[in-house]
Amino acid sequence: MIDFVSRPIVPPPAAMAEYVASLHATESATDSEKRSRQRYQILREVPAVVLDDGFQPSGELFLVITRDISTNGMSLVHTRAIESGMLALALRGSRGEQIQVAMRVLRCRPLGDYCPVQAKF
Repeated sequence: MIDFVSRPIVPPPAAMAEYVASLHATESATDSEKRSRQRYQILREVPAVVLDDGFQPSGELFLVITRDISTNGMSLVHTRAIESGMLALALRGSRGEQIQVAMRVLRCRPLGDYCPVQAKF
């Protein structure tokens, strides 16, 4: 288990949450029709850390903002590009329990001030 609790994490800028909310507002029905899996919009700050090839934390914790989730992956937004191929995230279950997941980064391209990230469970 990765310790996401006792290490300090710098919060993302407030404008980043506004950016993700604006993406939600501009999505059209045709965008969702192109997807093979149903996606659910969710806007949350989530702790993350880059993983090395041995699935061990590599670097400092940071916060990403979730954009949406499906049964096979998530869309996230970060303040900078994620160079590694793997991330660990600490999600919260419906009863508040921490659920740690490893994700493979499929795409991460700067778009203006932020970097949308597409990752697969």
